[in-house]
Amino acid sequence: MRYPDPLEVRKEVGRRVKELRKARGLTQAAVAAQLETSTQRVQYIEAGKANLRLDTLIKLANVLDCGIEELLGGAARAGGSAGATPAAKKAGARKGAGRK
Repeated sequence: MRYPDPLEVRKEVGRRVKELRKARGLTQAAVAAQLETSTQRVQYIEAGKANLRLDTLIKLANVLDCGIEELLGGAARAGGSAGATPAAKKAGARKGAGRK
């Protein structure tokens, strides 16, 4: 299994944080207050420049009322749809074939 480039995962997480924050009508300052951090740190996260710790991902998921998997999206899943080669996608589809 191959995982995507960590920089790409950070960018995807940042994009999803921004998207979810806006969808919930939250400002960067409101998210920062709930995370007990600075607005600048939230900007850094949304820009994909932050290498987030697990506890920060959990806090973000709670603030944004979503699951961690929603923050990570397909970008961080090995063999997932994002970043997977066509051969890997095909192999994954065959694995599940015939299961009920």
